[in-house]
Amino acid sequence: MNSPFLYIVILTLSISCKPNGEKLKVEDIHGKWMLTKILENPVIVDSSAHFNFQKEGELGGHTSCNNLFGKYEFKESKVIFSKIGTTKMLCHGEKNSQEISFTSSLPNVAKVKIEEGELIIENSKGEILFRATKAQ
Repeated sequence: MNSPFLYIVILTLSISCKPNGEKLKVEDIHGKWMLTKILENPVIVDSSAHFNFQKEGELGGHTSCNNLFGKYEFKESKVIFSKIGTTKMLCHGEKNSQEISFTSSLPNVAKVKIEEGELIIENSKGEILFRATKAQ
């Protein structure tokens, strides 16, 4: 007998798990992630925009022109950024536009997942804010 409940359980498990069936853990996001897209716009090649999720909830990174620092909390694919700050270097042109998109998206971060080796950071509506690949 096919039960609608069974289909819902299977769907829920496939959404909340990594491809190998395990739930995403904080250790999975640790490290430096180079941004490839911000709000689905490709990142400028020489901008070095990235997040660095460190142990103990420390967040570092680069916003295109400035260094990023702060805290993060992670629990079951939900992520909360807090005490975020940046340096105040002057920024021009495309890098400035990219930095504005980067920093204005930070307060909207709500969820994180990894699909096919790509880190995807979303807002609470499931809209993609950032895409990144793990730095080598």
